[in-house]
Amino acid sequence: MITKIRRHVLFGAIGMLGVILLVRHYRTPHSEKPVVSTAPGLTVATSQSPSAQSVASMAGESIQPSDESLGTPTEGLISGPPATISGACSQGVSASTPQVASVSTWNVEQSDGMRPGGEGFSAQRDGSVALIASSFDLPSSRFVQQPAGVRQTTFWMDSPAFVAPSEEDLRAKGDSTVNQQNPDVSHATFLPATAPDRNVRHDQTTGQSLRPIPDPKVQGRTANASTKKQDDQNSACGLSNFLYCDPCRPREAWKLPTPQFLACRGWEFGGWISGGASVVANNPDDNYNGVVTFNDRDREFQMNQLDFYLEKVTRTDGCGWDFGGRVDVLYGTDARFTQAIDGLESDWNQTERFYQVALPQFYLDVAYNDWLLRMGHFYSPVGYEAVPVTQNFFYSHSYSHQYGQPFTHTGLLLSRKLNQWVLTAGLQRGNDQFDDTDGRDAIGFLGGIRWTSYDERFGVAFAISADEQGIDRPITIYSLAGTWNVSSRLQYVIEHTYGESEDPQMGKSQWYGLSNYLYYKINPCWQTGLRVEWFRDEDGVRVAGIGDGNRAVGPYPGDFYEISLGLNWSPHPNFRMRPEVRWDWFDERRPVALYPYDAGDRDDQFLFGCDFILTF
Repeated sequence: MITKIRRHVLFGAIGMLGVILLVRHYRTPHSEKPVVSTAPGLTVATSQSPSAQSVASMAGESIQPSDESLGTPTEGLISGPPATISGACSQGVSASTPQVASVSTWNVEQSDGMRPGGEGFSAQRDGSVALIASSFDLPSSRFVQQPAGVRQTTFWMDSPAFVAPSEEDLRAKGDSTVNQQNPDVSHATFLPATAPDRNVRHDQTTGQSLRPIPDPKVQGRTANASTKKQDDQNSACGLSNFLYCDPCRPREAWKLPTPQFLACRGWEFGGWISGGASVVANNPDDNYNGVVTFNDRDREFQMNQLDFYLEKVTRTDGCGWDFGGRVDVLYGTDARFTQAIDGLESDWNQTERFYQVALPQFYLDVAYNDWLLRMGHFYSPVGYEAVPVTQNFFYSHSYSHQYGQPFTHTGLLLSRKLNQWVLTAGLQRGNDQFDDTDGRDAIGFLGGIRWTSYDERFGVAFAISADEQGIDRPITIYSLAGTWNVSSRLQYVIEHTYGESEDPQMGKSQWYGLSNYLYYKINPCWQTGLRVEWFRDEDGVRVAGIGDGNRAVGPYPGDFYEISLGLNWSPHPNFRMRPEVRWDWFDERRPVALYPYDAGDRDDQFLFGCDFILTF
């Protein structure tokens, strides 16, 4: 009976996600054309959208035609005199933002070390990718991260562009009308876009503030809005006011100083520290949160990650050759889960029970025009969630990420962008391996493909790893992730993971799962998220309690379910807090000796966790 109730709750949650998305879809007017808003006197290279061209012409701006040879519209690059943000923070406050306008609402991966007017961008699944689907703040909020949807499964990254604030964003504080003379955009939404063929060069960005000019058509629609729509807006503004966000908070994150001899060559030094605690309702005797890893200790504070990195991001904007790379040193309780299982950290003879050191990334990048070659040790492009805390909305991780996907690879990756497509292929030593395991010098395949729609509201990414993990033990793992930007505030992500391996004694084993993510931006300081997951370890070869003294040792052939609900609070670009509640349960396929929770005594678990992230 209890099992049926759990399944009904899970299916009900998935059904609610579908209903929410359908309601948002049909309530959103599809006939309205996007609007580009810029400051007076600026020169704008707009897309081919009639609405965008009409707005630019009304403002007396010059229109540059799209690059037909590339096959996609050219996004808006703004240059000109600085525009000062007016409103509550007009006294000596000016947000320094890349002068780019876009007609889309796609959330892009972005380098953590990005500065307005920075040295270009490349994709990497690591701490340098700081914006996520839950991040609706200005690009300088480096620690605020997540779902570019296909972010983690992407190896190549485009140059950034940001949409002008929408009417909804200008009314985020509950104003009934938009002040056209002094629009306060301190609380506005700036969503990055990922047009594959955007003609934006990093050396042309000015780093000046963006002042949106309201469109008369938007004003007309506002004046004639229906009562129902006005009530919905007032309701949203009421929630935004309930969770306060200081409109005068800093826009630029503080960064560690980089030595001049490195900075002048494009290198940047930075990092972050994160820590938190989890409480399990069952109060397990072994103080472990069952098979939940990373935040795996009950009623104990954990410094999960102290990460320092040195990075130079390569230019892939068609300007010829460029060189870069990155090195990460990770210390904390998370380092235990990200170490190579063969070589590297496994040879360091670390005896500390929980706090250890890992070297998850050290690689060299060589770029030529729109080609990028990565050589070394790096985070895996397989999967949606990531090891660096700056890339995840939730404190805890999905089962697919914990047990179904690799964390690191050692090898070569070659990537190229072709219009809407990004193709990646390379060779690797193996999943989470650094040295040769069986003495055969086996080499595996690592690759992927990503597609982004022209309007940049949809994205799909596929990544696969195929190699041998031991003598005559082939293993294949792939992930398929899709992202739908329903609106400037709402994003939905779905991920499918599948893996199979063969063993001379056990035969063929399989594991697979489905994860759903829903993110909603309340205001630039507050976001909320929901994760609903099902993961099946068909033969009990993947999921098991990890850690010295953990009694949930497995095996656990069966189905794992989890529902997580969380908040992200970002009052400052360098700080974020992530409270979360999570419910896990397990349905066994055949009898097990110990259950996966409460030191092996229970098949379900209720967990509350909260952590902080401080970037520098």
